[in-house]
Order: sequence, then C-alpha cells, then structure tokens
Amino acid sequence: MTIEAVRDPHAPGAPATTLPAWRQSPARGGYLTLIAALLVAGLFAGNTLFLNLFSVRMGQTYNGCLTALGSPPTVLEQLSAWQVRWEACVRPVTTLQQMMSLGCAVSALLLGAASSVALASWQVRRARPVRAPESIQARVRGLALQWGLRRPPRVVVGMCRVRDPYSAGGPGRPTIVLPPGLLGRPDSEVDAVIRHELAHVAAGDATLAWFVRGIWIALLPVLLLRFLGQGPAWSGWR
Repeated sequence: MTIEAVRDPHAPGAPATTLPAWRQSPARGGYLTLIAALLVAGLFAGNTLFLNLFSVRMGQTYNGCLTALGSPPTVLEQLSAWQVRWEACVRPVTTLQQMMSLGCAVSALLLGAASSVALASWQVRRARPVRAPESIQARVRGLALQWGLRRPPRVVVGMCRVRDPYSAGGPGRPTIVLPPGLLGRPDSEVDAVIRHELAHVAAGDATLAWFVRGIWIALLPVLLLRFLGQGPAWSGWR
C-alpha cells in the first residue's frame, strides 16, 4: 500500500476501529493453497527419493511375497484373506516408503518456516530500523488492545530503502516498518497506515505472506531431492 493511497479513517464511510471479519482475509485461501502445494511437493519428492534408493529392495520384497503367497485367488471370499496376508508381507517396505514421503513433507514445511523467519528478519535489518516516535508507539498499543491482540507489534521507522509500509515477522510479535517520509504526514494519514498494517497483523496475513516467501525458497531443494539416489554411487542402497 502506497502512502498516497491512504484514506482518512475518520472520513464518512470509513471502517470502524473494530473489524469483525479480521480472520476472514481474502488472501488466506491463496496462502494456504501454496502451503498445501509445498506439502504435496514434499510427499512427491520423498516418494521419488524412496524409489531411487530402494526400488530394487522393493521389487525383491514384492517378488518374495508373491512366491510365498502365490497369485491372488479368483474367488472373492479367498481374495480378502489373501490381501490381508499380502499387506502384512510387504508392510516393511511400504512403511519405509510412507515414512520417507512424510519425512520429506515435514522437512519441507520446517524449511519453509525457517526460511520465512530468516527472510523477514533480514528484510527488517536491511531497512536499518530505528524506534518509532512514542506517539506512534502509543497509538499502536491502543489499537492493538482494542483489536484483541495479545502483544502489540513492534513499530520501527526504516531509514534505508523503505518507501512503503509493511509488516514482517512470525506469529509471536511481528514488526511494522514505516517509511521515514510518513512521519511528516498529517496524523490522519499516519493513523490510517497504522490501522491498515495492524489489520494485516490481526488477520494473520503478515505471518502467512512471509511464510509463503519462505515456501518459494524451500521448494527448490525439496524438488531437487527427487534426483538424489540416482547414479552408480548409490547402487549399494538398492
């Protein structure tokens, strides 16, 4: 949001201070879809990694079970019992496959979370922040209390390369970074910017947006996992 587009919150038709639909952010669905995509990519990478490393062992297990149990019976009553014995026979290799898939998915999620925290912290440090004036701090504390936030976000003024306000950080205590040019604006515009950023914090958009950025960083190494285990150097694993 640019500073020029700020609307006076006290003007006729302006929204009330308390927003009943905070947690129904229109962007949340898109963020959660990307998170789900990362988990699916992790499952896919884990399954491919398993096949790369243990395809021979999997084939040997399946052939051994077929030898021990014989071909599936054609009689329906016998087929159900045969399937139970078959699943028990191949369970060691299928359990390993599931564990590798879930492990890669969880690792991808953790990598995305760690990347988002590191990226948000770097972005705030890059702005060379200084503490915002006490008048702004007090206004943020008052609005955060009215809007039910347990802890008010930190408010800083970015002294380097900051032209638009933004929020960064995790769910614990995000940071609102304000551009230095905002300090010379009328109080109504400053107040509108604070309300806008606090609305993002209250709705969880700030946390989810940075988490999505972390997801894009995590996707590349997760997808590269599918190529691990290929080549003669890994033949002993098979």
